[in-house]
Amino acid sequence: MQAEGLPTTQWQMGKNKIFLRGCVHEPLEDKRLRLLNSAACKIQKTWKGQRQRRKYVEIRRATQRIQQSYKAWKQRIQFIKKRRAAVVIQAHLRGMFAREVATALREAKRVEEERRRQEALEEERKKREQERLEQEAAEASLDEAERYIFVCFVIECKCWCVFCVINIRLSFACRPNSFSGLADIDKGYVSKYKKNVMDF
Repeated sequence: MQAEGLPTTQWQMGKNKIFLRGCVHEPLEDKRLRLLNSAACKIQKTWKGQRQRRKYVEIRRATQRIQQSYKAWKQRIQFIKKRRAAVVIQAHLRGMFAREVATALREAKRVEEERRRQEALEEERKKREQERLEQEAAEASLDEAERYIFVCFVIECKCWCVFCVINIRLSFACRPNSFSGLADIDKGYVSKYKKNVMDF
């Protein structure tokens, strides 16, 4: 009480209680209320701060979970898009490589068929050439045989004609007053015959 600066005449100490006058009691009561209010404010502030901190931690954890879920979902979507794009690119490249291989195989097949066709044409040409040569040889031999037969026939005919002429000459020679120039005619005919045979 003395520390509060209250006059000693306004209060009195008993065995169990303190007796105060109104002029002393009211300031002390006001001070007590102020102290209680201050302590209550501190307690409330501490409790509210702790509650807000807990709530903030919970909200932050929930926010982090939401962000993680959203980021994971977004990353999955991006991964799926990129994978689909990669699959499309791979399919395009594989198709391009397959088309190139197919084109090369078709070209090789075409070249092989062309080579076989050229070989077949060459064989056919050689065969036709061989047949033509054989035919020409056969025709030449046939022509030679025909020519030989024809020459023999001509010689035989001319020999027959000569024989007939000789017979006629002999028949006229046996008669008197025969043709005087018949022998010369026979000689010229025989020489002409020999010349024709040698030219043939």
